[in-house]
Amino acid sequence: MLKNLGLTQRYKIISTLRSRLIGKLYKVEASSSNFVFSMLVLELQHENLDIKKLLKLEHLASFLNSYATALSLEALSLEESQLIAVQPWSNTPTLDQGAQISVREGRQLLLQGLEFVQAAQDIELSVGGLQSDNLTWDGKTLKILPLGAIADQVFPPSTSNLAQLASTVVWSLTHLSIEPGKPGQFWQAQIQLEDPELRQILEDLLLGQITNTQTALDLLKRSPSQLTITPVPTDTSDQPGPISIAPIINPEQPSTASANLVASAEKRKSDSGPIVAAVLAGCLGIAILVVVPLSVVISSSRNISTADSRAAEQEQLQLELERTRRELEAARRDQGTTSSSNNSAAPPAVPDSTFSLTRDQAAEIVSAWLSRKSQVFGPPYDTNEVAPFVTGALWTDINKPNGPVQWLRNNNSYYRYNQSNITEVINFDTSGSKPKLTVRVYEDRVLYTPRGTDPNQSGSSNDIFTYDFELEGDQWMIADYRKN
Repeated sequence: MLKNLGLTQRYKIISTLRSRLIGKLYKVEASSSNFVFSMLVLELQHENLDIKKLLKLEHLASFLNSYATALSLEALSLEESQLIAVQPWSNTPTLDQGAQISVREGRQLLLQGLEFVQAAQDIELSVGGLQSDNLTWDGKTLKILPLGAIADQVFPPSTSNLAQLASTVVWSLTHLSIEPGKPGQFWQAQIQLEDPELRQILEDLLLGQITNTQTALDLLKRSPSQLTITPVPTDTSDQPGPISIAPIINPEQPSTASANLVASAEKRKSDSGPIVAAVLAGCLGIAILVVVPLSVVISSSRNISTADSRAAEQEQLQLELERTRRELEAARRDQGTTSSSNNSAAPPAVPDSTFSLTRDQAAEIVSAWLSRKSQVFGPPYDTNEVAPFVTGALWTDINKPNGPVQWLRNNNSYYRYNQSNITEVINFDTSGSKPKLTVRVYEDRVLYTPRGTDPNQSGSSNDIFTYDFELEGDQWMIADYRKN
């Protein structure tokens, strides 16, 4: 039976940790040494730990200490109205802190997780705590951190351990949070292209169509992943090129500026003046005909006999688009002049030499919209995700019927960004008519198609980009960007 070990006196709290577990999680240090541990404190006022549950907790603690890939439980103590569990401090990042893993690793992660569940079931024990913040993965071996399993034993989750594990594997593969039990999630496309068998097993586990661990193991072992990549034909003239992004500066804490941008998204769409609306309508016919990838360079090994004609056609289309943009900007200037003459007391919306936009705000806006590009250039292909952050030519490019987003959707293809980082803010220029931010971006991306990954549009880069900003209402937005 569990005893009171006086853990609150044996450990000194160093800091409080963020956790999704029920209870409080601390980083602690042993009073008798310099060793560091994690301590979970569960309040039991409304939870009756009867003898049966106490025996299961002891059984679970013994199992965790004997399982090879589980981090050993240091101590478990029942102290008045609290259950306290202590585990050694782990320096290995948990799955929720790591980068996306490959499909091959995802299959191994699921296999090892199922073997852990099956080992517990073999001794008539049900385990939980299979969330991404209670598991680590080094590319080969799954490590189970015991505090999650202890918490789930006292406060059982609403989902099964198999659905919980499947949701964690989907997160590790896609960085998409999937709620078990709901069909039709768009995560499937990111796995289907490489390993349809794994996708189906994960979907069945999430929907509760597979409830037996041994059945899931048998299916996983009977259908090994076929990850041989079929080379893509070199003619990529109809495919979009690489799309460069950088991450949001702090995705867990959206700034006030970002929140204001989102709140004004709908407002900006209704504030366009009649002249600009008329010009946009007149230019729409030209924009629909222009097939220009979104700030990309298209790599192509075209047939020599057609190379010159296609190059000439591309150049002509670029000229048409540039002329359209100039007409739109002229219309906006005309509208400002007309407004000024009708109301001479009204100040201009944006001074020629001074802007309300700062360097940090510009970088934040760029990061905010770039962090959402994975949802635009991959499932669910939702351009509304970036509506609060982009305008002008950029908004037109990503929404046109024959643009890169529609091409990806129509061809069952998508981009995955393994890494995108702003490595340097080079310049913030406010000397012209529009603010401009120049940054260096390191990016590692992969384009997935039904024929496998496209090596011509995949790989890493470390390029410089300049972003142009325009004021929409009272919010600054990205109007266009280009590779320097």
